[in-house]
Amino acid sequence: MTQPKIFLVPFGGTDKELAAFHYASGLSQKFGAHISVLHVLPDPQDFFTPYYALYGAPVYTEKTLDDVEAENKKLKNSAEEKIKTVSKTAKPAEFSFHSATGRIEDAIALRGRVADAVIMCRGSNESFTDTVGGVLTACARPVIVVPPGEKPAPYNNRVLIAWDGSIEAARAAGYALPYLDGSSTVRIFSRQDGENRNFPLKAQELAGYLKHHGIKAEEAPAPQNSENMTAQQALSAAAAEMDAGLIVMGAYTHHRLKQTVFGGVTKYMLYNADRPVLLAH
Repeated sequence: MTQPKIFLVPFGGTDKELAAFHYASGLSQKFGAHISVLHVLPDPQDFFTPYYALYGAPVYTEKTLDDVEAENKKLKNSAEEKIKTVSKTAKPAEFSFHSATGRIEDAIALRGRVADAVIMCRGSNESFTDTVGGVLTACARPVIVVPPGEKPAPYNNRVLIAWDGSIEAARAAGYALPYLDGSSTVRIFSRQDGENRNFPLKAQELAGYLKHHGIKAEEAPAPQNSENMTAQQALSAAAAEMDAGLIVMGAYTHHRLKQTVFGGVTKYMLYNADRPVLLAH
């Protein structure tokens, strides 16, 4: 399996988002990969509504445009300087800084198509759900969501794969292969709530697939008191018990009125996981 050689890291300029750059830097060192940092700025035209003069032609205030463009330039320069400063301690193999204007998810999805994975910091509002959902469906690449903070724990070669035999889970497991090797500790979490659904492929069948890639995997034991937990709580507990550096799972989404609606387990992990989560749609 080809190793990842380029990661896209969206960066809005806040300190808490540096977690994604730090995590990507660890992977950059491991694989000798390039980090492409993307700073997305709002389109100046979106900041104001034109008023309409004679004959209905829109009239824009140049001063308003100039002010917004000047603010965008300040934001871009500030974000770039912050990344350059942090790179001295994060020490990625190599990185570059880019900026774009427009809708965040569109810009990330476009640039993400020429990266091996998108690594982004977790947000705290519903717009983050739409961003991740938009990127997953339009990028054709996995998204690794990192908990916010200035410096997260580095990737530690310990991986928990959430498995239900679905297309999404299979795609996520496939995307995770470059991060695994014979020295990796890999566990497979497979649990279903209720009795009305049977997984089409068991954890043992995924373990057999991984074995052909030289990767030893075992089914994750049930966490203590798991009978009193929801599936998502048990998944989090299983990851904590093995000190997983990465959780791998399929992302189950559908769209309603241009909004992304995630399934219950996906949404829970997206907003509550205390460690990086690799999502694939």
